[in-house]
Amino acid sequence: MDRYELRGRLKARLPRQGRRPDESNADEDDDIPSDAGLWLSAEYVSGLASFVSLKAYATFIHASEDGEHPGPTCRRDGKDCDVGAHGLMLGGKGRLALPIPWVAPFIELGLGVSGGHFVTDTVAHRFKRNVLFHLPLALGVALGPDYNAEVALAMYQHFAVQQIVFAFTLSLSIPLDGDEPSS
Repeated sequence: MDRYELRGRLKARLPRQGRRPDESNADEDDDIPSDAGLWLSAEYVSGLASFVSLKAYATFIHASEDGEHPGPTCRRDGKDCDVGAHGLMLGGKGRLALPIPWVAPFIELGLGVSGGHFVTDTVAHRFKRNVLFHLPLALGVALGPDYNAEVALAMYQHFAVQQIVFAFTLSLSIPLDGDEPSS
């Protein structure tokens, strides 16, 4: 069954790596700041079988480190570090699920392209890209008699700017074909 999913994701984590060579690992958390952001996603799902499906997705992301609490080690040339992801992500994913009654744990993996403004400027790295590839990965569970509700942990890895965006997701699926759900 083909369906359309609309997702609202409320939390994004933008880890960054960067530590001066003379520092110990004890303060490593100071070098990995995170901040909340906005993440909205729509997906078109095509079910190949009860346990395999393909998805096309479009996701808007707006997340950045607010600069109020930069780590004490996150300065270069007198300037605070900057990490941000603002743009549109497009791509495709495959899903493998274990459809047991009312619960279907799943894993998703895919490939996509991101366009917008993506920057990682830390002590150790300085990356800025407008177009880049990303790798989506999600682990979650679909719930209900027709698996129309989902809870998942999604991750999008942007290798070119060394960012990982994490999101805890809650989703509802809306059937497009107008057929009544099977019971």
